[in-house]
Parts: sequence; C-alpha cells; structure tokens
Amino acid sequence: MKVDIDKTNLDTLVETVVRQVLSRAGNPQTTYTKKGDWGVFDDMDDAVEAAHEAFLHFKERSSQCRKRITDAARKMALDHKEELPK
Repeated sequence: MKVDIDKTNLDTLVETVVRQVLSRAGNPQTTYTKKGDWGVFDDMDDAVEAAHEAFLHFKERSSQCRKRITDAARKMALDHKEELPK
C-alpha cells in the first residue's frame, strides 16, 4: 500500500511521533535545534546537518526503541491517511 504525503506533513508527523515516543521512553535530555522550525529549513546545509544529527541520536537507541519510533510513525500515518494528503 502506498500513502502519498507531502514533505511538510511528513516532517510534522515524524517530529510529533518522535517527541511522543521519547517522552514515553522517559528521555528528558533530548534537545532540539532552533534551526529549522518543525523540520523546515532555509538552508540545505542546515537541513543536512540536522538530519545527520538526528540520525546519530536515532542510531544510539536500542533496536527496540527504534522499532517503537518507526511503528508509531507508521501507525500515525495509517491512522491519518485520509487527512494527510489534503
């Protein structure tokens, strides 16, 4: 099944899911950059840097935590598949 979603909605969805999963995992030390309001960047270099930083944090998580994050993102996308393309 293919779900079409624009970049802005996808970024917002992923940001929301990650925040929810991390808050449930009890990780208060997670920090967010001030560059790129909700994943929207004016500069490509800033976007690449933020993506790399996020990946470094993501890969440090256990495989179980990474699975919870991706499962939560998938569930939210499927739960809102009718609204997201609009």
